[in-house]
Amino acid sequence: ILAAGGGGDGASDEASARDLLATKQSLDAQLLQVNQSIQADNECIADAEDRLAELDGEKKELLSLKQKGQRKIAQMKQLIKSSQKKLAKLESLLEEKSSEENLREIEAEREALVAASVKNVVKSADKYKAVAAKMFALGPLALSVERGEGELRHLQRLEQSVRYELQQKEETERKLKEIFDEDKDRLKRRKDDAEKLTGKLTEEIKTKLAEFPGGKVELEEKIEELGGRIRVMMMSVQMGGEQNILDEYSHLEESIEALEKKVAEEEGEMAQFEVKREKLSEVWEEKLAEIVRRISAKFSDHMTRLGFSGEVRIRKDENVAKWALELWVAFRKGGGELSVLNSWEQSGGERSVATVMYLLALTGLSSSPFRVIDEINQGMDGRNERLVFKSLVEEATATGTGTQVFLLTPKLLPNLFYGEEVCVLNIFNGAYLDIPALTFASA
Repeated sequence: ILAAGGGGDGASDEASARDLLATKQSLDAQLLQVNQSIQADNECIADAEDRLAELDGEKKELLSLKQKGQRKIAQMKQLIKSSQKKLAKLESLLEEKSSEENLREIEAEREALVAASVKNVVKSADKYKAVAAKMFALGPLALSVERGEGELRHLQRLEQSVRYELQQKEETERKLKEIFDEDKDRLKRRKDDAEKLTGKLTEEIKTKLAEFPGGKVELEEKIEELGGRIRVMMMSVQMGGEQNILDEYSHLEESIEALEKKVAEEEGEMAQFEVKREKLSEVWEEKLAEIVRRISAKFSDHMTRLGFSGEVRIRKDENVAKWALELWVAFRKGGGELSVLNSWEQSGGERSVATVMYLLALTGLSSSPFRVIDEINQGMDGRNERLVFKSLVEEATATGTGTQVFLLTPKLLPNLFYGEEVCVLNIFNGAYLDIPALTFASA
């Protein structure tokens, strides 16, 4: 068993070595892909830098043209100011000299100065227009430069991220190489120990060892099996047993196999039972849904006659025992959103109306010889009480119901709807019960 365990560890270590080698090859492939990605990113960065340099040159050229234009405009403005000064001087001289000849000379000089000024102004305007056009053209280039700088910053950040990832991969590869080298040395030592040990074994023992499984999992199962046998043998020896140790162990194994087979059979029966239960549940739910639809239709019809709205719904739960029917009602004029009947949203009278309408909806769906309703009209307003009482009388006296209805109440409104089948029983109580009934008949 010890020799088999050593062989199993060797096979396991060889498998671990192969796994580590496969992991190293996978990491090498990933490292190659990362290097190729970095090279492609570097080429993109170089192209972006070249483009940025071209844009910087164009930007500098346009700025130089702008500065030249501004200097030329300043010169034109200075020339205009100088011409204006000369014109003012000539006008003053014109005022001083009154001779006709001087006047003509001054006028001619003035006209020449004005023509020269106009010519300079036109020339300055043309140059300013050209500079302005170039300035307008500079706008998109400036935006392009900004975009190029942004792309360059993004590529630089990407390069830093890739370099960091590459460093992590290299560090992981280094650690895996250290583990691989350690495992390789450990495998070599164990191989030497196994070769020394097997050299002392007989051919019979080597044949038995060859029969053991070569896989790690199968070998561990075999070791566990043999260990179980050894523990059973040791327990039997400690308890005084001598001969039937292996027989008892085999009997236990057979018992365990029989129990496992029985458990499997019961699990199969349970699965079949679950399938049958689901089918029966589907049939039951369909029938239940049909009955609830009929109840809801009658309940909705009774509520609509009173000017209200209502439905009956099934409230489901994972536990079928917690399933229930809910009454959803709306007592606002014009309908409105339905809400479940409870003591927080509806008044006592509204709950009484909904309850009676639900009981009437059950008529014909459940057979019972009689029904007893106790003070259901208490808390209702006059309108609802009259409508509910009429619906109750009509439903109770309808042909084919076969059910007698008892309504117990301390009071009733006057002039209610009664049919010929309705019988009113008054119960008297008090100090005058000893007066003969004839007194009441003659009154």
